[in-house]
This record gives sequence, C-alpha cells and structure tokens, in this order.
Amino acid sequence: AGDFSLPWDFVLSFGGRPAQVIAFFRDAHLLPEGWLYGLAFVLKHAEARGAFLDGAYSIFGWVSFFPKAFLYKTPLSLLVAIAGAILLATLRWPKITSAKTWFYRTTPLLVFFAVYWLFSLSSHLNIGQRHILPTYAVLYIFCGLLGWAVQRALQQTRAGGFTALAGLTLLLGWHIKTGGATMSSFFQTVQNSLHQKSAREQILIQTAVLLIAIYAVWQIAVSPALGIMERSATQLPLQQAQISRMQSMQQEAIQLQAKNSLSETDSVRALQTLAQTLGPQARLVPQGTQATLEIKSMRPDVLAQFLMDARAVAQATVTDAKLARNNNEWEGSLILRLPSRTTSN
Repeated sequence: AGDFSLPWDFVLSFGGRPAQVIAFFRDAHLLPEGWLYGLAFVLKHAEARGAFLDGAYSIFGWVSFFPKAFLYKTPLSLLVAIAGAILLATLRWPKITSAKTWFYRTTPLLVFFAVYWLFSLSSHLNIGQRHILPTYAVLYIFCGLLGWAVQRALQQTRAGGFTALAGLTLLLGWHIKTGGATMSSFFQTVQNSLHQKSAREQILIQTAVLLIAIYAVWQIAVSPALGIMERSATQLPLQQAQISRMQSMQQEAIQLQAKNSLSETDSVRALQTLAQTLGPQARLVPQGTQATLEIKSMRPDVLAQFLMDARAVAQATVTDAKLARNNNEWEGSLILRLPSRTTSN
C-alpha cells in the first residue's frame, strides 16, 4: 500500500513554479489544504512511476503508452464504429454541414480532446487506460455520424436505408454482447486458433484474408474512381456542347448590347414584317409601348424562331404569354415589350 502521510517538504520537493504556487495557496489558506496536498502528491509521484508496456519496464513511461493502451483496451466494436465514422466523414464531408458551422459546434469537444491527449502523451504517469477514459465521450459523440448516415439512407431509398439500419443494429448488438472484448483479446483468440491449424490451413486462411482485403480496397477506393472516370468520358462531349452553346449565347448577348436601340416605330415595323412570315395564323396588334401577337395553330418550332428573330431584329422581348397546346400546336397570345426610344436613328 502507498504511504499518503508524507511531509509537505517531501511532496513539494518536485520544485519549480507549480510547487511555489501550491505553497502560496496553502499558506494563504486560499484553497483547502487537503486538496492542495493531494495535488502536490500527484505531481510529485508523476515525476517517475514504474510502468510496464509490451514486456518492457520504465519509470519515466513512453509516449506510445496511451495510444497502445487505447488500441489494446478499447472494444473492437467501438474501433470499428470509429473507423466507419472517419470513413463516412471523409467521403460525405460536403453533405454533412458547412465547415464554419461544423467547427463552431465541435470546437469545445475538439479542444478538450486535443489538450487532454497532449498532456497524456507527455505524462510520465503511465499506469492505466483509466487516465484517458474522459476522451471516450468525444469518440462516442463522433460515432453519432453513423446514425446520421442511417437517417440519410432512409430518406433516399428504402432498401439502402434498411440495410444501413440493419448494419448499425448489428454493430450495436456486437458492442453490447461483447461488453469487454478488446482488441488484444481478439487478436489473442485469432492467434491461438491459427496455431491449432495445420500449415496448409494457415496458408489458406491467410490467402483468404488477403483476398478480402484486396476486394475491400477495390470496392472502397479503386472502383468508385474508375466509375467516375468512365462516366466523365461519356459526359465530356455533352459538357463541351453545353459550353459551346453558352459561349454562343454570350456572343449573341454582346452583339445585342452593342446595337443601337430601335424606336418604337421601327420596332413595330420590324415585328409586322416578321409576323407576315407566319401567315394567316398570326396577327400583330401594336398598343403603345407594347404589341400583342395573336396566334392560332402555330407549330412550336415556328413560334420559337419568330421569338428569336423578334429579339434580335425588332429588339422586342416577351413580358406575358397566354398559350394553350392543341394537337402539338400553340394558340393564344403573347405580349412583347418594345424598345424605349421614341425616335429613329
């Protein structure tokens, strides 16, 4: 058993500014003496403490002690959940939330996790996993991404949603059932089982594991990338055609902007000339700053061509349309706004 009745001079012998602060608070009675004694006791014994790791002994500990303790003592089901959450956050990051909102909401957890682990790695007090247990709360919150993924999957497709829900349910059941199954015990069980197999069976098992790993890498990393490359090859011509169309429309807009505006009289005259090309199915009625085009049994392509010509030649734009479709032909009326100038060039 440890001796917890050591004199003050001994527990403050670690020296430095922390010891001076503790002594000042004790002498000034600013904090309970028992609490200050416990703090000094811990700091004194944290200078050097016997610890064991992977068959080695040290009184100053190792930087790798807590990372290894985390891997050895954390249930394998939780490690799988953490890995899944990391993969999900990497692949689906843009759809989770904006970076600003994400950092604003998670900064307290991230700061706590980073600071706690920073002090743990630099500590010489390597005596158990219990010293990093507070950080597990952050990891469980992070694993909540799996629940978000199930919710999104249920909103998209029923089959995918129920598959994701079943997978999460199995993971939770595994975590509850195993209770304390850790990575070290899992590997020990696998190792003992392999040693009981013949050399031929061990080779077959190792080959099967290797093939499964290759298949997983293919499905997760390689296959999606190849699919994107194949789809891009078929979509590239369509995108190039769309870009060419947009550039053509841009040039047309520039040309229209460079033209001098027509007067209302000239615009009406141009519209009447264009309306005559439509035949008896169309009638143009000028009304001040606008003109009404009445159409009957007009083919869609003919009407579309007229509207493009009206915009380019007469500088008239459609402000209202009341059309009905009858046997693949349009009938009704359109109101075109005339240019605002009142005199001709």
